[in-house]
Amino acid sequence: MVQFLVKAQMKNLIGTKNISANFIIVMVLFIGCGSMPDSDRLKLNINFQNVEAWINLMPGVSNEHQIHITGKSSIKNLSADKVDNLMLREIKLIQGGSSVDLKNINFTRTDSAGIIPGQEKIFSLNASGKISGGKFNFDSAATFIFLFSSDGKSIVDSLNNVAIKKVY
Repeated sequence: MVQFLVKAQMKNLIGTKNISANFIIVMVLFIGCGSMPDSDRLKLNINFQNVEAWINLMPGVSNEHQIHITGKSSIKNLSADKVDNLMLREIKLIQGGSSVDLKNINFTRTDSAGIIPGQEKIFSLNASGKISGGKFNFDSAATFIFLFSSDGKSIVDSLNNVAIKKVY
């Protein structure tokens, strides 16, 4: 999990104006963990398509709001081995120094077969999570970090500068 955050923050570091805060986060996390061996990495090319994010700001009893993300991902197997049981394990929303885990992750494809070497398949994804007021600026874009896994191997990818629509 720590490696997930390190890689996510490193990717996020490139496209942000708040470099010093993100650099400190990356360095603290990097010092506390080693790198993942190549044998534990999935070799996939992941392209996100039609991704939308929105926050439900409907007034309610609590100070929490639901954030949602939906879209598709085109995933190509770049390895020599078949990828079975591909799962989207975690989605994190990162903005500035704050992050939130999105729960209720649905990640599906049209067939149940694995991805053979060189093959590309389309997956649908959607997820939601609760955000307490004051943690995020919904007028600014955010970064979403995705942790995929299959049979003990994993890969982290990110989608930067995602606009968050406000719905009431």
